[in-house]
Amino acid sequence: MAIDFKERFATLQSKDVEPLTQEEMDYVKQVEEYIDSEIDKKLSTDNREVWIDKSYVEFYHNPKTKKFFPSMTNARKAFLKKELLRRYEDANWSIQWHIDDRLEGNMSGGDYLILKGIK
Repeated sequence: MAIDFKERFATLQSKDVEPLTQEEMDYVKQVEEYIDSEIDKKLSTDNREVWIDKSYVEFYHNPKTKKFFPSMTNARKAFLKKELLRRYEDANWSIQWHIDDRLEGNMSGGDYLILKGIK
């Protein structure tokens, strides 16, 4: 019997919004600890913003292991990112993004999350 697309897709979608597992919470915590360490290193009275590589915030690269995160759907990664960013918004940081347009050839930079402290 053929698998019904609508039923299967609905099942897959429901898995993307299930509450975070303990393993996923650990992933969020690892990235959060990395960002906190970057804040401790880079934040000063002269510089109220901290730039974080987007690949960590998007849950592609694990800053702790320096390897890729295990495979998960883009929707699940977005759910993890939403949880991570919510924590920083709740802690008085504004969220901005620097997305490089790649128009300057070899002078192109990376994509970054910019955390700016809110007074």
